[in-house]
Amino acid sequence: MYEKKHMWSNAYIRGKFFTGLKTTSRCEVLNMQIGKFIHNGYKFREFIEHFQQYLEFMCRRVVVVDYKSAYGDPVVKTRLEELERFAATVYTREVFVLFREVLLLASNVRVVSSKKTSTYTLFEVAMYCQGRSWNVSWGEMDDEFRCSCLRMEFFGIPCVHIVGVLVRLNMVVIPDSLILGCWTKKAKQPLINNHVFSEKILDVAYMSMHAAMLDDSEAFL
Repeated sequence: MYEKKHMWSNAYIRGKFFTGLKTTSRCEVLNMQIGKFIHNGYKFREFIEHFQQYLEFMCRRVVVVDYKSAYGDPVVKTRLEELERFAATVYTREVFVLFREVLLLASNVRVVSSKKTSTYTLFEVAMYCQGRSWNVSWGEMDDEFRCSCLRMEFFGIPCVHIVGVLVRLNMVVIPDSLILGCWTKKAKQPLINNHVFSEKILDVAYMSMHAAMLDDSEAFL
């Protein structure tokens, strides 16, 4: 059964939240990054020292990414300007770049038909010059969207079919039901707001700004 995993694995994980991972690519990338700091033949002490350097390197990268997400607005590149601007204020920079690719493809989406029931509206959506279609349901009471492709459930970002329906409904913001908390800029904000935490936030902001400046300066060296 394991040898035939390519026949059933994709069907098993379809509709489950795996942040878009389907293979061992993330582990391979991690091994490649660690390989820059750790090599065969290291003694235990050398391994600990170099592994600590790797952890510091990764922490610095996270700080830089957080700073670039918190400060500065990306340039609008799609015709769906309102949705793109709203996504830029909500998503982290890396997730926003992924969502912008969806917006770029939204121009190829057309709503073939729609059928309204007592609880939801069902849209039949197709891509330009493609025979296949997908079904997108919209619950107007709770503003909830679901697509038969299940990309939202698998990756946590609205699919191009749902975006096509948002455009059809003339929406300029992304509904809360389509925004995953872990992909937003507020994911790391502390829940308690007092003087102690505010000082820590300022320290983190300064550290992230300093790390981003160092990262940018190294690019010109």
